[in-house]
Amino acid sequence: MSQRRRGRYLRLTVSGFLAVAMVCACAEHKAVDLVSPSFSSRVPNRVAVLPMDNMSTDLDATPLIRPIVQERMIYRGYNCLPLEQVDEVLKEKGVMVSHDVYMFRPQELGQMLGVDAVVYGTVDEFNKHYAVLFADIIVGLKLAMVDTMSGDTLWRSEHSASQNTALNTLLVALQYYDKPADALAAAAAYNAAFAVLSAYRPYAEEAAAQAMASLPPGPMGARPYPWDLNQRALDNDPVLLFMGKSSSITTYSPRSPAGSRQKVQPETAPRQMAPGPPGKGQPRENIIIKREPAYDRPQDRNSQQPTPLPVPNPERVEQRKKARAKQGEKQEPGN
Repeated sequence: MSQRRRGRYLRLTVSGFLAVAMVCACAEHKAVDLVSPSFSSRVPNRVAVLPMDNMSTDLDATPLIRPIVQERMIYRGYNCLPLEQVDEVLKEKGVMVSHDVYMFRPQELGQMLGVDAVVYGTVDEFNKHYAVLFADIIVGLKLAMVDTMSGDTLWRSEHSASQNTALNTLLVALQYYDKPADALAAAAAYNAAFAVLSAYRPYAEEAAAQAMASLPPGPMGARPYPWDLNQRALDNDPVLLFMGKSSSITTYSPRSPAGSRQKVQPETAPRQMAPGPPGKGQPRENIIIKREPAYDRPQDRNSQQPTPLPVPNPERVEQRKKARAKQGEKQEPGN
């Protein structure tokens, strides 16, 4: 490649990636932090983090972010009701989907849960984008603490954490400035690896940390959060433990193809089929098929007794023999 073409290629590459970086910077979410002037006189002692709505397409968003918010709230100095207990109480009151919590006033939620404040949350962004020469990851979060005595909002915050590959892709491409085809291949490989290997946990922690930085400390005083000291999953990590459990409340997710997060236990839950076509003027009932245990696996053959063969009825066998004999007598004159 001539020196002139190299210079032209270098200018186009730099200008292109700078344009992408500027667009990404302009697309950053604006942060919001609001604290009630009367917060210091109404610091809640007991708090409940409610089930969160998920506005992204990833069904693992709220199971990851909700326990992060819970743990950071505890280390912020607040006495939080266990998430499992919150879900059980709400389920007993008819809350089956996370968005159902808005059917109750904050005062009613406070009486049900026995808390001084409730924390509402919504995951706005929990996505990765990949476009061959560009990739990014973003986690956006909205939180609000509401007093259960007056119904006033004590604190509200909106923050996001993100990272894109614009600058790193440019550096990778510049290493092959004299070979455009190799530069494009290397940049595409880097972005593909970023999109596949990037984990959401660090960005979820960062978004929650930024959001809760404006929250005044609780009555027990703030302590250092373990993840901020050592960014890795610890032994008996409460976040991972909660993610491994099956929540009793479905997450509201309007952008998800299924509309919600559903977990079905195959051992006990029946399988419901779609309604069939109408027949004789009446719609056919939904067909429910119960899943019966299968005994055709090797480990089941050893533990289960073989099913005995059905014993034939002697009377019906004799009747069939007589019927066949009569049919033979009728056919003999014709032969």
